[in-house]
Amino acid sequence: HHAFPRECPYPHLSGTTQQMTPREFQQERGEKSSHDKQSLQEEVELCRQEGEFAAAAGEPAGPALPWTSEEELFVHVPRHAAGGSSRGFLRAAMMLLAASSLSMATLKAAASGMAAGGLRERSEKCVV
Repeated sequence: HHAFPRECPYPHLSGTTQQMTPREFQQERGEKSSHDKQSLQEEVELCRQEGEFAAAAGEPAGPALPWTSEEELFVHVPRHAAGGSSRGFLRAAMMLLAASSLSMATLKAAASGMAAGGLRERSEKCVV
């Protein structure tokens, strides 16, 4: 955010600022939210002059980097932690249902094959 301020704005503490549209910014501050090439050139020249004055006085050139002593820690709380027991029970029930359904289909297929005269006869009829 210091090297490329247009791509990454300064990270403020949570809840201390809110985004504004260009129209809201202009209404609140009475300033335009954009600059033309001439005003940017004037700003660059002003910064250059301030840097030369600071160098002549023996001071470091340019403004100090914005820095706060506040520290904000972010804690990730997994979603599955809340209500995990009911979700686990539901998953186990669905797995049991799928396994019993598969075994029932296999048993029905085997029973219909045996009722038709066995697997050997049936496979011989299909080979012809």
